[in-house]
Amino acid sequence: MPFVAAAGAAVFLGSAGFGVATGASAGAVMADIAIASALAGGASAMGAYQAGKSQEALYKYNAKVKEREEAQIRRASMEEQLIRRTEAKRLLATRETLYAKAGVMMEGSPMEAQLQVAGDMAEDIARLTWQYDIAAQRAKSEATIERYKAKAAKRAMVIDVTTSLLGGGANIAMLGMNYQLTKQGKI
Repeated sequence: MPFVAAAGAAVFLGSAGFGVATGASAGAVMADIAIASALAGGASAMGAYQAGKSQEALYKYNAKVKEREEAQIRRASMEEQLIRRTEAKRLLATRETLYAKAGVMMEGSPMEAQLQVAGDMAEDIARLTWQYDIAAQRAKSEATIERYKAKAAKRAMVIDVTTSLLGGGANIAMLGMNYQLTKQGKI
């Protein structure tokens, strides 16, 4: 679409130049230039619209990617916690079996050692969970930022389109004013 508008503008500008060279009326030449200006403003607005839509779509896509990343991190956290807890139970059971085979009663120092190991493993699992939570929260925050960027791109697109259309309208108004002033002999 922008190519067609640009080609149309070139044709109109060419006809305006031809009109000047052949002695066409100033009104006809100004009309051709005004039409070309309108086409150029429309093409510019269409380009701004397409660029804004593309930017908005990219940011929305990035937000979805970050949301999937957050979900994957949370799943990985759950799986890792399950693996660590299973390993901890297995280790504690193995230690208890070895104590029993050695005839050591599970009281006093052996019990304290067993509790210490269990506590250390629980701390490791809590630290791991905390690290996964931070990574998941970071991905969630990045998704939120991408959604805000998409909204900002949409707002910017509206402003750019409006500016392009207003610029084209201003050019046409300026041409009309110049034509009137020329007709009145003030230019």
